[in-house]
Amino acid sequence: MKIYRHLCSVLATVTTLTTLSGTAVWAETTAMVSLPNSSSGTVSASTSGDKLSKLEEHYFGHSFATEKDEKRLRRLELLVFGQSSESKDSSSRVSNIEQIVAELAQKKVDDQAKALAAEKAAINAAKSAKAEKPVKLTFNQAYALAAQELKQKRYHAAADAYLRVISINPRYSPAYAYLGDILVKLKDYEGAKEAYRAGFEVDPFGQYGRYGKAKLMGLAKRDAYMRTQPQDSQLVVERTLKLINRQSNDLSSIHAAEGQRWSRWRTDLANIQLRRIAQDTHASVSLLGRRGYQGYDDREQSNLANIRNNYLRNDAAVQATKIRAEAARKAAFVAQSAADLKSQMMQPVRPGNAKLRALGTNLYVRYYGNDTPSWNDSPVADDAPVELAAKAHKLR
Repeated sequence: MKIYRHLCSVLATVTTLTTLSGTAVWAETTAMVSLPNSSSGTVSASTSGDKLSKLEEHYFGHSFATEKDEKRLRRLELLVFGQSSESKDSSSRVSNIEQIVAELAQKKVDDQAKALAAEKAAINAAKSAKAEKPVKLTFNQAYALAAQELKQKRYHAAADAYLRVISINPRYSPAYAYLGDILVKLKDYEGAKEAYRAGFEVDPFGQYGRYGKAKLMGLAKRDAYMRTQPQDSQLVVERTLKLINRQSNDLSSIHAAEGQRWSRWRTDLANIQLRRIAQDTHASVSLLGRRGYQGYDDREQSNLANIRNNYLRNDAAVQATKIRAEAARKAAFVAQSAADLKSQMMQPVRPGNAKLRALGTNLYVRYYGNDTPSWNDSPVADDAPVELAAKAHKLR
């Protein structure tokens, strides 16, 4: 593509030079022909014939030398001016035609020169735009720019600037706090919640983390205050209660089945260990008998095995009981959560508090939403234009 553009510029330059050279030759040729003296009022036949021949070759490509000069002049005037001026002398008529030819040639040269200059300017602009690289700001520069935009109350630009600061250093908690405040001013409350929440996750125990948490609580209170109190139908409430009961029973059954499964696994493990102890005891007694030990009392060996067996049985029973008790405790928590949720959904709400909606609420989700706020916020104005600031300096 670059080679093609370069070739086009070279061809345009050659064409312009050719046109300029042709125009210069034509101007030089016409200047070499001496005009007659105005006092005489006549033109010599040879001079007038040469000029007419040059003009005819310029316009028609050949000369009409066999015809009369008056006819040739009339043809040229009709071509150039659209009418013939026979009242003037032939010298002035030829001069007018030559003047028009020179002006048209000069205009053509000027137009081609302007087109070539415009093409070169476009090529240079494209090269400069391609050569320019985006300016990469440092953290301090980006933060200074964001602070300047916030100081000038250009909140849209300030929000973009603080987002750039966060992209450079995602662990800088003050940027999230400032971004949340700016989004609150821009009436973007959901974006402000995300900014405050991100700042709290970055620095939960720091100054700006606690500030973000307090702001989140304030936004939650605002949403609850702005939310109207919609009324759910009796059918919706009944369906929600049935759904909560079904989910509670299912979850309690899952916990109970899980407790039984783990208890059975613990008992099976103890039985495996008991069989292994019995096999080891029998093998050791058989080995001592084959080696001919006299006076060996196998009751000591059997007593030790009984002690180990009793310990394993009791421990397995205790562990299985704990597992079943833990499963029952989880099932009780589920039942208590379901009861609290149903009680909260049915109880009256104080003015200004959030209302738990039956529509959209279940054991895992609690819906406090409302699609009709108490009032509508006014639109946010655009950023003010950037103004030049002058600095005062003292003379030393």
